[in-house]
Amino acid sequence: MSYEPFKSTSIDTLIIEVKSKNLAVSCSVTILVFSQWVTVLTKTMRTSDRWAVVQRQVASVERYFPQTMIRIASDSGQKINTIAFLNFTSSDGIKGYDLMKNVYIHNMPEDSGLSICRNYLVNKTTTPFFFLFDDDFELEEDSHLDLLLELLYNYQHIDIIAGKIPEDIRDFNDFSGIFLRYNDTLELVPNVTDDRIDHMLLLRS
Repeated sequence: MSYEPFKSTSIDTLIIEVKSKNLAVSCSVTILVFSQWVTVLTKTMRTSDRWAVVQRQVASVERYFPQTMIRIASDSGQKINTIAFLNFTSSDGIKGYDLMKNVYIHNMPEDSGLSICRNYLVNKTTTPFFFLFDDDFELEEDSHLDLLLELLYNYQHIDIIAGKIPEDIRDFNDFSGIFLRYNDTLELVPNVTDDRIDHMLLLRS
């Protein structure tokens, strides 16, 4: 069974009913249309040699999360032409020109810096949520941004969520754990003792 939402649909309920002579079963599932809820943001392009890197990122987003909006900030000092940037065909056969309605390039003043570019992108975002990527991130088959969206949607007390990067865990440290909340501060700890359980914000899955 396959499901395809209408173009304007952001949330839907799929009801499945199975009946036999002696039994009737009905269940429903809520479906969030990913592209209507999430924008991917990245800051890049100091030089044009980053184009290929970001093009791979754009193609990977389109492959696993089609029609998702992507906003790219460039502070290279040279105006980046969206049409020129989208002149690519990925190894998966995805054509950049097909993404014209989904990819936006924002040309920032030269050397604006990471924080200014990212804040600008956030202020341009119109979807309820966004994912912030470095420009060399690529999504793979097990990059389950959809599960992160599900957590954000279902748990109102969660405002920020992040995925793991296997290479960082191997080379540096596993920074995942349990967040404890004390007034206006958060502390990340690997485990929670019984006397601190009341401060637990989110348990590691």
